[in-house]
Amino acid sequence: MGRLEAFGKWLRSMLCITFDHPPVIQACFGYITCARCGEQLGDNLTGIYNGSGQMLVGHDCDECDKARASLRPIDRLLTEGV
Repeated sequence: MGRLEAFGKWLRSMLCITFDHPPVIQACFGYITCARCGEQLGDNLTGIYNGSGQMLVGHDCDECDKARASLRPIDRLLTEGV
């Protein structure tokens, strides 16, 4: 990992720490992660994670469109897939 890449990861983590995680999530094999910093927020393996009101990256349904419309500018900053 280069210095610039490491700085970008640090900056995304600091944004999540300061302003909280955006309501934009990614899912892979049942694990739910933040689309900005990559931190694991929960899992769907037992069906207990409630992702209502959040936008799933790469998903184009009515609920995700509503969540995308309600994003704040700080939520869009350095967030992939928005």
